[in-house]
Amino acid sequence: MRENNKTGFRRKTVLWFLNYALYIVLALIIVVSACASPNFFTVRNMYSMLLNNGQYLIIACGISLVLLTGLTDLSVGSIAYLSMVLSGIVMRDMRIGTAGGMAVCVLTGALIGAVNGFFMVKMKLSPLLVTLGMQLVLRGIAMIITKSMYIYMPDNVYAFMTKTAGGFPVVLIMVIFLVVVLHFVLSVTGFGKNVYAVGCNDKAARALGINADATRFACVILCGIFASLSGFYCAANLGTIQQTIGMSWEFDAIAISVLGGISLFGGYGKIFPGVCIGFLIISIIENILGLVGVSTYLIPIVNGIVIFASMFMDSLKYRYSSHTAR
Repeated sequence: MRENNKTGFRRKTVLWFLNYALYIVLALIIVVSACASPNFFTVRNMYSMLLNNGQYLIIACGISLVLLTGLTDLSVGSIAYLSMVLSGIVMRDMRIGTAGGMAVCVLTGALIGAVNGFFMVKMKLSPLLVTLGMQLVLRGIAMIITKSMYIYMPDNVYAFMTKTAGGFPVVLIMVIFLVVVLHFVLSVTGFGKNVYAVGCNDKAARALGINADATRFACVILCGIFASLSGFYCAANLGTIQQTIGMSWEFDAIAISVLGGISLFGGYGKIFPGVCIGFLIISIIENILGLVGVSTYLIPIVNGIVIFASMFMDSLKYRYSSHTAR
């Protein structure tokens, strides 16, 4: 009995650490970064860091939706690029304005998401293979359309990125609004509860009358929409649509999501504070590496290590949570 008590205490201790490790890591990174560079805590640096990385938070929110249902999507970066290419061409040639361009971008993302959803959910094909193939197809189409040339954004779109409200960028306010809305949907609404139920136990969810396929299909479409919005954000911020837009974004998004506590097994994790903290950790790491003059080629290595560490911690949390539940 005493041995069982010790084992139970150890499991609870490890589980507590895993649950709060995210906050500990964020605090440590902030302290180390502040010590490593006197420019880290300046208003200009904070502003630049958040503004230049906002697209990663948007796309991480989208991919978190599919991860919560037990699926994955490796095509989000290419969705962002192709959506923005089509939107940019329409804005340039038809002069439809920022709102019209954003509408084209979102509709493109939703359509591609629907195609992904059809193959993954309806046809029951491997999400990994479907989205990997879609990634290559979409980027190839975009490269053919652009002929690897830049597309310059209209001046009114770039001007929109520089607007402020109370000294705070309007676009960042919009990103925060998206995060708040998604967090509310997942935390309060029936759809959000269905998402967690399907990801946690598909058979049990179906037994309760939840349409698991419809829930997953909706999440894949929403993921496409978020991916397209991330592309619009990035292109508007840069002022041009470049072929580097979306490259490896799927891995950045997965790193942020899993680091933020979204389980790869589905059914567990929160957009706020989880994914938001994951975004801050990744952004701060990349920012401080730049401030201290470390080669940018090191950033993918760091992201890879983060993904491995996050997967390991997620696996431990899943294992210890299962034992504790018993």
